[in-house]
Amino acid sequence: MVINMRYYVITIASIFLALGIGIFIGFNMDSDDLYLSQQQIIVDALEEKFSQLNMEKENFTKQIEELMVENQRNTSFIEKVYTEVTNNRLYGLNIGIIITSKDYYYHDIRTTLEASGANVPIEFLFTERIYNIEYEEILELNSAFNLSLKDEDDVLEVINDSIVYLLTFGISNEKLDYFIRNNFIQIKGNLLTLESSPVDYVVIAGGGLNPNKRIETLDLDIIRKCLKNYIPVVGVERQDVQYSYLPHYEGLNISTIDNINTTMGRISLIFHLENERPFMTSDHE
Repeated sequence: MVINMRYYVITIASIFLALGIGIFIGFNMDSDDLYLSQQQIIVDALEEKFSQLNMEKENFTKQIEELMVENQRNTSFIEKVYTEVTNNRLYGLNIGIIITSKDYYYHDIRTTLEASGANVPIEFLFTERIYNIEYEEILELNSAFNLSLKDEDDVLEVINDSIVYLLTFGISNEKLDYFIRNNFIQIKGNLLTLESSPVDYVVIAGGGLNPNKRIETLDLDIIRKCLKNYIPVVGVERQDVQYSYLPHYEGLNISTIDNINTTMGRISLIFHLENERPFMTSDHE
């Protein structure tokens, strides 16, 4: 009887154990199904989002292509009419060019102005030498011209004075000849033409790779000196300059053009100079 009771107890225990194992396995199977179901929902949502993004990308790509085609048409049109709208607009105007930036190419400004009928008697380019003036050279200048220069800023002021004097009166001096001879500045043009026809306008081209104190001692100083002598100035830059000088130029209330390397920028310069013709005079003070 005892054996039978033990048998029944073991049997009942086995049954409950089997039920427990079955419930546990069933629960885990349901959990796996739920997990897989949730994963599938997430995958479906991601696929739908990806499809939407892909459609948006295709739409944007199509819009960009359309804009590029339209831009190309506009560029082609502007190039075709460029010569017609700028031809001889600056005829009879004498324009000097001053390039203070050592980091960007601006020598095509002369071509632009001359193609529109202007005369460019002089073009100045400040070289790397002005950034590396030795103290011995300052002493040499003081001795040669009876000056009392103390530093590079003083040297720049003398250079600017000499340049503006030439632009105003068409007369060079020994100091300017020294700076040209020693490659502080380079020039293109014919100084003799300035003697009879000083410039009516100055285009100054700047812009650098980083902020530079020479904006004040070079660019702004020479602009102030030109304006003081009644020589109008317009500041220009390429649109790809990393550090723009134009906000500094505008502080002196002069006009500026920030895309001189583009066709529209060149047209803007020509039209601006044409509209400023009332400043034209040979009687600079």
